[in-house]
Amino acid sequence: SLSFVDVFSINDPDLIACSRRPVIALLLTFPTTRLYEEDKKSEEDQLKAASPKELPSDILWFKQTINNACGLYGLLHAVCSSAARRFLIPESFLHKLIKESSSLSVNERAFLLENSDFLEEAYRNIAMQGDSAVPEDAEEEVDYHYICFVSSSESNHVYELDGDRLGPVDRGTIIAQDEDMLGQGMLAHIGAFMRRYQHENIGFNLIALVVSDDT
Repeated sequence: SLSFVDVFSINDPDLIACSRRPVIALLLTFPTTRLYEEDKKSEEDQLKAASPKELPSDILWFKQTINNACGLYGLLHAVCSSAARRFLIPESFLHKLIKESSSLSVNERAFLLENSDFLEEAYRNIAMQGDSAVPEDAEEEVDYHYICFVSSSESNHVYELDGDRLGPVDRGTIIAQDEDMLGQGMLAHIGAFMRRYQHENIGFNLIALVVSDDT
């Protein structure tokens, strides 16, 4: 089975050793600062000028068109673009979502999510159960954002999946073949990300999608 769990440290070996494994995806929550937005724009300008790369078939990216739902898109990216696929119940919502959206264009895929009554109801119910204050205006801007990191079994590259970008970002071979998503290479990448932006706000949180041993 699958579980989402908090990662309590990326520096303390003892706390890292206590983390449940294997980790198959990571969700990073962070404050959206001016520097981050500038870096993102610069990176996307470079991507626009480069030749497009073909994505591995196990990476499924959703363009975010639902406002203030980056956490939802992060969860979908984590489950739909990782080994979590193997644990999905046949003909369940997520199983059918992957099957239906894999052959669609980016805009068609976004439309599929927008018009899902099941997803809308499930998202609303879960959002109301949290401790955070829910904005009265769904269009109100929030200060935090979610991004997802997954590794393709086809290319062994790590991909940053963020529905607010132009598409998936190939971060290269960050983790060794014998490492999971909480290996040293990925911890170093997350650490560098946090060090670059935490001087403006230290409100970072890391969540791992793990395969649970029910035995």
